[in-house]
Amino acid sequence: MYTIGMAAQRILEADVWHNPLTELDGALRVGPTRVTLDAVIHLYQDGLTAEEIQIQYPSLDTKDVYATILLYLNRKEEIDAYLASRAREHREAEIEIRKRYGQPNLRERLLKRAAERG
Repeated sequence: MYTIGMAAQRILEADVWHNPLTELDGALRVGPTRVTLDAVIHLYQDGLTAEEIQIQYPSLDTKDVYATILLYLNRKEEIDAYLASRAREHREAEIEIRKRYGQPNLRERLLKRAAERG
């Protein structure tokens, strides 16, 4: 079971005209979709407009994209802290996976397995 951090909790409780965010499995999602806040904000930071973001994620409602961008602009410090904690969690998970499973080359493993079978 995943839990959200304090920064995420404050973002969810933000008193704004329309808060499009929901929490699922410890991550903030935009609207009733599985699209994360991270994905939308990173695209926005890369210079995409709300309409371009909606094209990238057709399951999103354009008003939810606009509301997410507005929330980001009004709560930038909290959302940046949330995004930084998510990035840190991803790096830690990647390190753990590499420790546990190494960095196998799937193609090489499959070829080796096929050669062993004859």
